[in-house]
Amino acid sequence: MIPDIEHCRERLARRPNARYYSLLLLKGPRREALFVLYALIDALEDVVHSCRETQVTLTTLAWWANEVEAAFAGTPTHPITRALRLVLADMPWERAFFDELVLAARLRATTMRCASSAELQQLTYRLGAVPALLTVRALGGMEREAQQAAQELGMGLSLAELLLGVGADARAGRILLPVEQLQRHDVPAEQILEGRWSEAFAALMRAQAERVRHHFRAVDEMASPGMREALRPLMARRTVTEALLAEAEALDYRLLDRRLELPPLRQLWLTWRGWRRKPGR
Repeated sequence: MIPDIEHCRERLARRPNARYYSLLLLKGPRREALFVLYALIDALEDVVHSCRETQVTLTTLAWWANEVEAAFAGTPTHPITRALRLVLADMPWERAFFDELVLAARLRATTMRCASSAELQQLTYRLGAVPALLTVRALGGMEREAQQAAQELGMGLSLAELLLGVGADARAGRILLPVEQLQRHDVPAEQILEGRWSEAFAALMRAQAERVRHHFRAVDEMASPGMREALRPLMARRTVTEALLAEAEALDYRLLDRRLELPPLRQLWLTWRGWRRKPGR
């Protein structure tokens, strides 16, 4: 494997998660390209979660934006963007998608409240649908229906990730559950920021979890067996996410003081199950 691409694979392998495991059954250049894509996303997420000062975060993300531009221009300096330059020639990836990845990280870092469900939906589109669209395009899913299915899967995956991370966000002073939904369920923002669980909070989380399942059901309604190859990594991640949501539900969404994680072996087994899963089932 080319050293810069191997750097991307090693970066993901150091902290393996469903995103990494979902690629292990792929082979050849497409897997290498997705290692690069997911390493870039991982690097952007690291900036969001590790930088304590907003200005430092924005400055670092601006540097990454310049590196993405350099990858498309042929002059990148970082191993990830050098690897990106190498795989771009063989991938149907447009520059605009990568600008959206950087914008998503910037919004994730600076958005402290979502006023409405529509605003949260826009955030999950950038955080989830854009990476999912890049994934299916890398795997040959260029038809409109496959990309629509990828968009629904990606938004469901990113919304679930935000729900499961509600406690960590609250400790950072951030609440991405829509204000209109907090008001509807009579959950004061202060209660979430203070980490106080209640039946009303559990009802709020159940409603948001149902939105995740709505995205996943939409995939089952629109996907066809012909899309299976292009959707496989996303379906694998869906299976892991559904297991995490089931764990959260069993805890009655007591997530303000913890973040759920599945053991690596269980993640691997669920990934394998999801890999074999046919859309529509």
